[in-house]
Amino acid sequence: MCAAATRNAKSWWTIDGGYCLPYSLPYQTLRLDTTADTDKCVFSIKCALSNSLDQDCQCKSAAACRKLVNDSCANLNLFLPYPESGFVLAPYTGMLYVRERDWTNKKPDRILYQGRVKCIGYQLITKGIRRWSTNSPFKFYRYKVSENRLCDMQEGTYSIRNYSGPRYDVNCWNTSKTFNNRPYQVSFKCETRCISKYRVRDGIFDCQESEEKSTINNSCPQIQRHRLQCSSSELTCLLAAELGNWYASCSNQRDEFDYKTGTVFDTNFIVCEQRADPECIYLRKYISSSSYDNTDQTINLDNSIPDDDSATQIPFRSYCNSFFNTKSGIDESSKFCHEWICPIDEYRCLSGQCILQSWVCDGKFILLTVSVLISIYFRLLCR
Repeated sequence: MCAAATRNAKSWWTIDGGYCLPYSLPYQTLRLDTTADTDKCVFSIKCALSNSLDQDCQCKSAAACRKLVNDSCANLNLFLPYPESGFVLAPYTGMLYVRERDWTNKKPDRILYQGRVKCIGYQLITKGIRRWSTNSPFKFYRYKVSENRLCDMQEGTYSIRNYSGPRYDVNCWNTSKTFNNRPYQVSFKCETRCISKYRVRDGIFDCQESEEKSTINNSCPQIQRHRLQCSSSELTCLLAAELGNWYASCSNQRDEFDYKTGTVFDTNFIVCEQRADPECIYLRKYISSSSYDNTDQTINLDNSIPDDDSATQIPFRSYCNSFFNTKSGIDESSKFCHEWICPIDEYRCLSGQCILQSWVCDGKFILLTVSVLISIYFRLLCR
């Protein structure tokens, strides 16, 4: 999976055990990856997808890698499964690549379905292998889309519906009682799985994005002291872990920024590890107060950014310059800076920040990277 999905605009390599590394190293020679010995076809596909990140790859261009794949994969079929055995997207979902293709494009040409999945009222079992084109918008980790497709699959022609196998209750157990004799808070927002009402607008997609749309209100009074409410007009049930993930679930950005203290909810600022930690106490109070403390303040990322609660504004040249020019530090938000355009005389980093051209290749980051690689290399030699 490391080679198939780009992270931080970088290629990664899968070593034995499934761990991902982004460095260009001789993984085969160092015995970190034995794929070349066990399956040359899969090894050549990994080389093609990762832009030959393993220094032992025998191709250094897209054309050469395409030839290497054709020579290494004796299977003459049009589609090549990757990995050759086993699925990585879900237990019932695999990836297929066309043999003659541009391997710099990591997205698979087809995804295949084979197996069984729980649906509401029945268990679906596929008949043979079903292929699905990825021409529509495709995301590697959106397995719930595949789950919906399987549960909606036509019975008889493509699948079997087993009404006695593992399945969700046809009524989602809405007539059952909890341990303290209360009815289950059941939501039918998902068509193919049962979820609690407390999982609607909690910041996590449980089935489709419509369940988390800002137009949907969800109140969870029984547990509201543990969940963040965006405002009195936008009722949510956001989990604490969804605060500070740089994806605003609240239209007023309340899950990313505390207007009263000027605090940005980021792991660099809020480190909650033990219940008694000041950061944990602060977060508990902030979340519990959201039920009765209404706010409609909004951060405007399109024009200028207020510095905490005041009307103070910073000049455009101070945005995304790698320095915090606001008390909250939100002027250096990676979410915002990825859309920023640097002046012509400055260098744009992968993070989106703009820096002086004299800072480029000044040795600071390069020395750090080399030291890390050297330490990894010598640790391997000492094993």
